[in-house]
Amino acid sequence: MDIEDAVRKGILRWSDVYGELAGLDGMSAEVRDEITAKIHDYCSCDPTGANVDGEEYVQLFRIFGLSIVSPYLADTFQEHYNDIMSGSFASPLYKMSRAKDLIATLKSLERGRVHRDPQILRTELMGKHILHDLLTFFYESVRKRTDYEGCDIASFEDKTFALMSRNYRAVMQEDLATCSEPYCKLKLILDYVSGMTDTFAYELHRQLFRA
Repeated sequence: MDIEDAVRKGILRWSDVYGELAGLDGMSAEVRDEITAKIHDYCSCDPTGANVDGEEYVQLFRIFGLSIVSPYLADTFQEHYNDIMSGSFASPLYKMSRAKDLIATLKSLERGRVHRDPQILRTELMGKHILHDLLTFFYESVRKRTDYEGCDIASFEDKTFALMSRNYRAVMQEDLATCSEPYCKLKLILDYVSGMTDTFAYELHRQLFRA
């Protein structure tokens, strides 16, 4: 949840979040009050209290919010099931639910305050740069390759290919029996890089390009 991360990073305060939610009315106000009532039952926390721990409260808001909003989304799914399955349901599911204004308010706060924050922008741009470099780096190891069973290290491309997980390379050999070679090459690289954790990708990029 971007809002929770933003409070933890100091980009937003809980009072900023609740200030936006306080303006809700109708069904979404009822959903908001359901969530805060559950939190109060759990820890006797007042969302507007001067001593409220913002990080703790926003975490509880996420936990209880999901437990309360999810059934409303499920009800909306059931209500529009036929349209969804036929492909004629064009609206995001939440926009037809009881929580639509609550979710829209949080999304608006994310777009206006969180996604524009320099810290977030730098992180996203760094992530894009890391992914681009890793995908390009590993693609070069398979671009002209025709032997996938051996793992020679005679060339830089061989060394790069040897860096990839043996498990992913084994899956590629199985895929070659039913899929085209160019597709299998791309799938290998995408599966390997997308399977990395953020920390692993960052550290691998540092070792390869900034050692």
